[in-house]
Amino acid sequence: MSLLSPHLQQALGRSRLLPLRAKANTGVGERPSRAKGSGIEFADHRAYQLGDDIRHLDPHIHARLGLLAVREYVLSQQLEVTLILDASASMSFGMPSKFSCARELAAGLALSTLAGGDNLSLGVLRGSALEWHPRVSGLSRAPEVFSWLEALEAKRPANLAAALERALPRLHGEGVTIVISDWLSDPAEVVMAALRRYAPTRQEFLALQVLALEEEDPTALGRGELKLLDSESGEEIEISLRDSTFARYQEFLQQHREDLRSQISSLGGRFLGVSSGVASEQLLLGTLRAQGVIA
Repeated sequence: MSLLSPHLQQALGRSRLLPLRAKANTGVGERPSRAKGSGIEFADHRAYQLGDDIRHLDPHIHARLGLLAVREYVLSQQLEVTLILDASASMSFGMPSKFSCARELAAGLALSTLAGGDNLSLGVLRGSALEWHPRVSGLSRAPEVFSWLEALEAKRPANLAAALERALPRLHGEGVTIVISDWLSDPAEVVMAALRRYAPTRQEFLALQVLALEEEDPTALGRGELKLLDSESGEEIEISLRDSTFARYQEFLQQHREDLRSQISSLGGRFLGVSSGVASEQLLLGTLRAQGVIA
């Protein structure tokens, strides 16, 4: 069974990612880049240099000013997109699970990347390691990406901060890095220390936090004495669910999200929280479009 419905695939097949500031910087594609060369969109003039193609000389500048000037054009290239999916054990929580939602979001964003003519590097977080699908481009590669995602399962503990650092050597210069996770495996300050290492790479960061309904509103678990099992460490704790417990939890969750949003924004990135209980079509065609992530 495909992760995305035919209708959703058709809609996303006409979409593309909308970076805030990242520029295309590789290959030949459809996005304006910082590079100058043979293209359609005029960029600027520069003085003629020995070896320049004389066909690029501007006769009007020469006629008016007697100067030899070369017309330069914006070079259309491909954007480098790195997408990291958290497949740790905690992502299996919820009904539907966080991982089901995260995997569908990954499939949709991958499809938008390929439909926009960009390059996609797709990795899955397992423990502190990342397993990678071969780098792909072109809409025809979408089915193999879907098949790879469909075969994934959420299991094993995770170390998101370590995985983010391990991803750095694979980045292809300026581009967009998307991380889909519950962002709960490490303290916010530990994750941000890893993210600060991305600043010199000129990566634009997009963090999607996927939480289950019970994590956003724990009153769905009921009240009274309860035993909770940590899906990653196996540790079991007893907790008493009261109004005061819910209030403290909501305060912690709100502060955790604000810390992540504030610090990721300080790096020029974006943070967006979503619920696993919301249909993927609504998230991709509604929420992400409204937030300017895809067009």
